[in-house]
Amino acid sequence: MPERSFWHDRGRLLPIGYAAVFAGAIIVFNAAWPVVHTDTDLWSHLSAGRRIAETGAIPREAFFSFLTPTRAYLDSSWLFQLLVYQVYARGGYVGLVALRATLFAAIAACVMGLLFAGSRKNTVFSQSLPSMPHRGRGDAWPAFMAVLILIAILPRCLVLLPHLAEYLGILIFLLVLETHQAWAPALPIVALFWGNLHGASYPLLLLICGSYAVERLLVRRGARLDDQAFGLLALSMPAVFMTPLGSTLVDAPFMTRLSNAVSWQHASTFMIKAGGLPPVTAVNLLLGAATLSAAGAGFARKARISHLLLFAGGIVLLSQGKRFYYEMALLSLPLLRAHPPFEFPRWHSRSVAWVAVIALMVSPYVTLVRGMSRRPRYPLSLRGLPHGVTAFLLAHGGDGSVLNLPEVGGYYEWRLYPRFRIAMDMQLHQAFSEEDLLIFSEAFHSADSLGPLLKKYRPEFIAPPIASSQFKDVIRKFPDYVPVFFDQAAVLYASRSRRSDLVARWRLPIDPFEATHLEPEQILDPAGRIGCLPRFLARMLEIDPEDSIARSLASRICAFRNDGTAAAAHAQILIEAYPEANTGRLLLAQALEAAGKNREAIAAYRSAQRWADDPQADSIRSALVRVYERLSLWTEAKRERLLLSAGAPSSPARNN
Repeated sequence: MPERSFWHDRGRLLPIGYAAVFAGAIIVFNAAWPVVHTDTDLWSHLSAGRRIAETGAIPREAFFSFLTPTRAYLDSSWLFQLLVYQVYARGGYVGLVALRATLFAAIAACVMGLLFAGSRKNTVFSQSLPSMPHRGRGDAWPAFMAVLILIAILPRCLVLLPHLAEYLGILIFLLVLETHQAWAPALPIVALFWGNLHGASYPLLLLICGSYAVERLLVRRGARLDDQAFGLLALSMPAVFMTPLGSTLVDAPFMTRLSNAVSWQHASTFMIKAGGLPPVTAVNLLLGAATLSAAGAGFARKARISHLLLFAGGIVLLSQGKRFYYEMALLSLPLLRAHPPFEFPRWHSRSVAWVAVIALMVSPYVTLVRGMSRRPRYPLSLRGLPHGVTAFLLAHGGDGSVLNLPEVGGYYEWRLYPRFRIAMDMQLHQAFSEEDLLIFSEAFHSADSLGPLLKKYRPEFIAPPIASSQFKDVIRKFPDYVPVFFDQAAVLYASRSRRSDLVARWRLPIDPFEATHLEPEQILDPAGRIGCLPRFLARMLEIDPEDSIARSLASRICAFRNDGTAAAAHAQILIEAYPEANTGRLLLAQALEAAGKNREAIAAYRSAQRWADDPQADSIRSALVRVYERLSLWTEAKRERLLLSAGAPSSPARNN
């Protein structure tokens, strides 16, 4: 009997232990993931936080913009902005990563606490526990839910924004109201911080409080909410409005542009990707499971009113846009915890059971390993950011105004203010209208839209995205502006009439929009060369040494001019700056081949082959055939030629 009890207890603890280990692993993943450019919201918040720290006042208008009249807005995340700026000022981007990981760790702890709060003596809702299907069969269901919710919210939690405080607030309220009502005195304090860290999300707090309050008022007998908790819940609702904005906070949620609504195709995406569990599948599994739970518990009349109201509120939010996928998942947790949509079957075949269990246990780790294999440079990746353009302006632009693309306004304002003012920051939804966004976005596509803006504001600089090659046709109608610099994200135009000296020294001798397609022999610089490089390109790399377009161009030019050592050095810089990309590896292989280092070139091509996507795969095989034949390795050359003709994949990595 003692031996049987030991194995029984171990079987119950295994799911909890697995979920705890996975929570630790995903927290480590978060801590190891760098700051990357998904949008420029983070830099918008850093800019506002710097402004608050310097002036001691919360911004009431778009201080960084040259638009007139000045755009006013409600800063409902001022405390978060001040927090991230102070962390950055002391710890740089490493500090920001640590802050993000700390918030995610708190979120993960609340998820685990909510789903595994279980013993009758420790749970205020003890009367509801016998009806929970996972009781008596171990904790497989809450372990499954914990892993699923952490995978689902991971992408959103890799971005340091105020929504992390919102997620944490949601989970703290649910944890207290579901499992630890003795902690209810903390709720008004949590509400106070919630309102100042991410005040625009106050409707979620009202939804949670209202759901449990309605249940208390309607369920007279055996009420799940005691008198103290009910009173503190009522106090929490006005506490969220105790911010410097006061009653004006009411308008904040309704001044934000919503994202696209969730399509049925997106909501019905269920797939396993190379053995891993994609986050979109995890969140859709949560949505499907919650729907089944609500239907089953509702028909059986076992569902709690608060749980159904929370789930219904999450569905309403989801109908407003994809960005609410994660709030829906969190609000569904009480329902899923209390009413799993199915019983775990009693497997008749142990082999089938073990295969299924091992597959379920391994798949989430595959997701983490695959993600880490393509990790950008830590702690900050410059990919997609106009780092070179802003560095050039700070070094040579003096001051003035920059007509920028709204989508990356946050990074421009963070880097350039107060020396430069920009047009707008699309991420600052409350300040700039839909009309502003339309006008300033269309300006980069239409001379009719750009002309009035140039006439009204006369900016010294214009920074169109480098991907918009049609802009060169638009700007031809305004010959006062000429290109003087470019990076991987933007091209910088300067006004000849107001920056004549700068234009004379820095005017580009090539079309920057075609830089990635130019052949080395096409690139001529009247100013001469520095080593194997045109002078203009060498000067650009001094300002922005890690620009992917300029550095790739430099490697190709040096290889063309038979300076394989320099070409390889440029490629190596790219590999170190952008380890998740294949460009540097491929350029290194080509540089080694050009230098006659054929065996080293083979190893480099093989490395690039493991990272190759479909367009690169065939060209790499062709290069391998060429190098093998040069070394008289006919067997290897024949193998690669056969694979090339058969259209075989170079590596599973190409399907990542």
